[in-house]
Amino acid sequence: MTSFSKEVQQTVLQNARRVQNQNYYYNGNGRQDGYWYGGGAGGGGEGEDWWLADYSIKMISCLAGEPFINYEKGGVESSTVIFRLCPVNSCSNNSTLGCDEGYGDYAIGVNTFAEAFAESVRDNYAYYEVNQMKEYFRECRQLEGGANSYYNGGYSYIGPACTPDGKNIRLGMFSDPYCQYESDSMRSMYGGNSMPFAQGGLIPETCIGCFSQNYENYEYEISDMCRRTVEDASYRCEKHMESSRNYYYGMTTQGCDYLENKVQEITSIANLSVEEMSFRGQRETVRAVLLFLTVACISAGVGLFCFQKKQARHAREAATGKDGLEIISPSAALESIQKGQQSAKDLMGSAAKKLKQSLHNTAKKVVDLTRSTSNAVKKRGTDGENVDRDDGIYRPMQENEGRELA
Repeated sequence: MTSFSKEVQQTVLQNARRVQNQNYYYNGNGRQDGYWYGGGAGGGGEGEDWWLADYSIKMISCLAGEPFINYEKGGVESSTVIFRLCPVNSCSNNSTLGCDEGYGDYAIGVNTFAEAFAESVRDNYAYYEVNQMKEYFRECRQLEGGANSYYNGGYSYIGPACTPDGKNIRLGMFSDPYCQYESDSMRSMYGGNSMPFAQGGLIPETCIGCFSQNYENYEYEISDMCRRTVEDASYRCEKHMESSRNYYYGMTTQGCDYLENKVQEITSIANLSVEEMSFRGQRETVRAVLLFLTVACISAGVGLFCFQKKQARHAREAATGKDGLEIISPSAALESIQKGQQSAKDLMGSAAKKLKQSLHNTAKKVVDLTRSTSNAVKKRGTDGENVDRDDGIYRPMQENEGRELA
């Protein structure tokens, strides 16, 4: 399990504040019986987030083109990240969702999530490239570097964006200050070299523990990535968390409808990908079987031809008494030839039957996969309609509104 510093997890959790604030921490540092002791007593501080010590954060998906309104900073981010808090003992790196019980789901802007991660690893030499580019994770910014920042008659901008498969975050180059329109050029100011993280790989696809060691003072504490991302999340659904986790802090559920629909859509796409991979494997298997059956049929045909010639030669020699062979009657020779032919026909019939059954099964799977894909596409089209929300939490931004915010 990977753990990151205090600052990354704090950024991600900053927008998902708990309804109630209670302080359960005392002098000293440590963790006991699920409570966080944050080095002092009083109101505010890390003691309010003691419950995060029992969780890990897992990025579920990056929704490209899904605008996120950051009420805390008063801006709009180009894409939305869905992440989940899973119990630390049950978070799975091999699962798309991380866990299926005791969890909380959250939605946050791609800039805020990427910035939280970059801040969490700023003192870790292993993340040198992250530290060099972290200013571009925070917001959509004009590319620095003199003449290299000017392409195709206008300035270029760099900002975080979703990978095509929605599984990670990358750095993209855009032609507008809102990082909504991709630029044709994907070269950076570094002498024309490829931009770091242009293909993704910024965020680990593993569970990130919220209780980790600080790189500066080497003390274990709630990471900033978890704290900030939860606090900054505009959509939160915590109804699946254990009741004891929300006894003092309350349970936030106002974003459950939105998050449950998105998670269901993400799961459907992931299942289709698995089925497609399985179908590809089955298709390769069918090809191998067809090749084997083809070779077997050709071999059987050649063998039958040679066998018939040999039987005919033996029949002639038996009839004429050549080579000292025992003379047999023509009827016996004909019967022997017929038996050989029947054996070859049985072999060919069995091979043809197996080939027919294999093709039938493959065709059925193709029909089922096509039907499930069509249903998923129709559902995504229905869910993707623009809906004005009266709760003031989220509404897809029109182009004119984006310019007014600028």
